[in-house]
Amino acid sequence: MASDTCVVTVTRSAVHMAQDSVFTAYAGIGYMKRDTISDNEVLYNIMVEDINSLITQIADDTVQNDTNKYIKLTNLYWGSPQTFVWNATGFKCTVYMTGGSDWTFPTSWHEYTLTVSLDFNANGYTYRGCKYTGTSGVTDITATIHGYSRTTNLLTYDYDSIYRSVDITANNTFTAQYSGAAVTFNNYRIAYTVTHGSTDPSSAYRSSGPLNVYMIPPARRMTTGEQVDNRDYTLGGSFKINGNTYQIGSGFRYLQQPYTYTVNGVSTPRVLVSINGSLAVPGMSSTVTIKTAFNTTDPVSSNTMFKLGSSSSNTGIWEAGQMSVAGNLGGTSTTQTATFTSGTAAFSGGLGSWSVTSWQDALAPF
Repeated sequence: MASDTCVVTVTRSAVHMAQDSVFTAYAGIGYMKRDTISDNEVLYNIMVEDINSLITQIADDTVQNDTNKYIKLTNLYWGSPQTFVWNATGFKCTVYMTGGSDWTFPTSWHEYTLTVSLDFNANGYTYRGCKYTGTSGVTDITATIHGYSRTTNLLTYDYDSIYRSVDITANNTFTAQYSGAAVTFNNYRIAYTVTHGSTDPSSAYRSSGPLNVYMIPPARRMTTGEQVDNRDYTLGGSFKINGNTYQIGSGFRYLQQPYTYTVNGVSTPRVLVSINGSLAVPGMSSTVTIKTAFNTTDPVSSNTMFKLGSSSSNTGIWEAGQMSVAGNLGGTSTTQTATFTSGTAAFSGGLGSWSVTSWQDALAPF
């Protein structure tokens, strides 16, 4: 008996590609709201929040929980690099530490470097409800963390330590299982520099405001007090969600800066946002360019995007400004601009004009 096989291929239209690009830039790269633990944007958790928090916390815990920590720190102060190892259920973390305080000036701040290697196994490690796995015997995650440390007790070798910069790469053996989203990373990278405001140990950074302090573990910040929530990080690489590929161009940059403007004597706090780089969402044959303005002098007239709220609390939702998407959208080389107002994204350009209400939810591809 003969039988026929029917293969149905579903493709995304040019309109959907433009919308998917905007949503990925919003929900993945630029959603950041202050209370990130309770964020409900799974794409942001995948691309920024969880992978960054997981790796920086494990790296720090590997050093702090080493049973021979103080002996190793003593050797480190005498100029001998040290290796810290944490064998946990689901992973092995190795941290190679160089630099740091020295015996000549032990109570002064000194630079150090942590070279981090993480090997997850098939049993996996669960963090914030997500299970991370890898290939046993293979380095799934590499990271380089620079920081400053100083000795606070010469008898016990207790010390202060802060992070200065973080650079994380997830290799193609690293996977994450969220509820409804199976993720595989492929040379995916996140990198940023940290400054600690007026209390920064380096005079070169001390005059600058704090930057990315909420990206690192609380114990590695100069102060635990409330600080301005400026952010500036870059992403790159690719990952798959349920088999669908997302490509982020190297150096895709996110900027965030609190801002207060006054109209008729009324001061209104906002958080300015800038996102610039290239990306490709599922269904695209090439990357498109994402571009936004970032004008701290006149954000409204320049169409700079901003979020509702202040530096200590914001909804994460863009309520004003514009973003352009330029490139090959469904076989058409064009530019489409999204203009954001309260709950609405109005698209205009070569593909025509249309509006999407409640766009933060309506455009979600999964």
